[in-house]
Amino acid sequence: MSTNSDFSKSGWHRAVILCEVYLRKSQKVDTLIADHASGLSRMERRRCQFLLLGVVRNLQLIEYTLSKLLKKETRPRLKSILFIGAAEILAENPALFPKIVHHAVEEAKNLVSIKECGMVNAVLRKFPAQIQIIRGGEDRNVESLALINSHPDWLVRRWYNKFGLLNTRLLLEWNQQPSPVYMRIMDTNKKDLPAGLISTPWSDFYRIEDSCWETIFDIVNQGYAYIMDPASRLPSFILDLQPGETVLDLCAAPGGKSRLLAEKLSNTNGRLVCLDLPGPRVELLKNNLRTIENTPCDIIEADLLEIKPEEFILRGLPSVYDAVLVDAPCSNTGVLRRRPDAKWRLKADDINKASDMQLAFLEKASVFVRPGGRLVYSTCSLEEDENQAVVQRFMQKKSSAWQLIKEVISQPWKDNHDGGAAFLFTKHAIN
Repeated sequence: MSTNSDFSKSGWHRAVILCEVYLRKSQKVDTLIADHASGLSRMERRRCQFLLLGVVRNLQLIEYTLSKLLKKETRPRLKSILFIGAAEILAENPALFPKIVHHAVEEAKNLVSIKECGMVNAVLRKFPAQIQIIRGGEDRNVESLALINSHPDWLVRRWYNKFGLLNTRLLLEWNQQPSPVYMRIMDTNKKDLPAGLISTPWSDFYRIEDSCWETIFDIVNQGYAYIMDPASRLPSFILDLQPGETVLDLCAAPGGKSRLLAEKLSNTNGRLVCLDLPGPRVELLKNNLRTIENTPCDIIEADLLEIKPEEFILRGLPSVYDAVLVDAPCSNTGVLRRRPDAKWRLKADDINKASDMQLAFLEKASVFVRPGGRLVYSTCSLEEDENQAVVQRFMQKKSSAWQLIKEVISQPWKDNHDGGAAFLFTKHAIN
């Protein structure tokens, strides 16, 4: 980020700069946007994010296709321009391709040499035809499915073996679409809903149209609306809180599920305690709970695996609870539509490592449930190793004290929202 033009107010221009950083360091896209998109208008910031996510979502396909069109390795800035232009072509109607190429060439004049601008023009004009050739091939094996849909081979093979060809293709196609943004309205009686919110099959959830973001930010800032995917409601839903209960939310940040729990307890003399590691995410949790009225909410910054029940007592809090939710860290394979960069960071053995940690989280969470109380374990993963297998291992160890009551498995290509799983246990009462 070294030229004066880096400070352009253009979302397209800024996306090129951030793409260059991403291709060099493979940072989290959310972090890149947060750290380097300041100074853009909301509209241009969203454009920057859309283009950068387009690159990340289609990274393998773009890289492979451009390799067919380039005779030699290009310098990073030129490569970034080609990647952003290619991502925009993949996202738009073919009728707009000439306009997209022209715009890319005009923007490139402020970023690279005149000779390199000619290369941008030549390569991007050939890109759509080359994509058609690649997509026109057979997609019935793992390698072709992975290339056409830009996913790691090992992950596609895993899904192919588990879900079969048709469901794997549907899942990959789902992941490759830009993610809709959903909002949950906390109290629809407070105000008339603004234009641009589209009703959904899920109560209190609305899909946000791109044209209404200014209004949306207003109602989010007022505190009675929250951006979240409908799948996030499932763990709180099966926990089924009752009036006046004490509730412990573990791994609580950034706070979407915590809000649902707090709302359910509002005006019932219930109490919510949230725990997560110290860090910036806890500030998000605090901010997301600040507008929930008439529910006592306590926040503990600590490591779940290290904290002891006595430390709750020292804080004047219960050491056991009527209901406990542990939304465990996971591979994120159920939310790759919203977090496409996660698929490139994930390694095959990460899932096995995650399942051991998740079992440790579940076992520790169970310590805080009173006899007769309830426990929900949830993830945003599609993998049995992180869901059913963890539950099975837990029950093999704890079946004398626990009963598995219910499970909810969400698969994006069937449920039309993020994927994941939630499991409800009850702890046997002491006779």
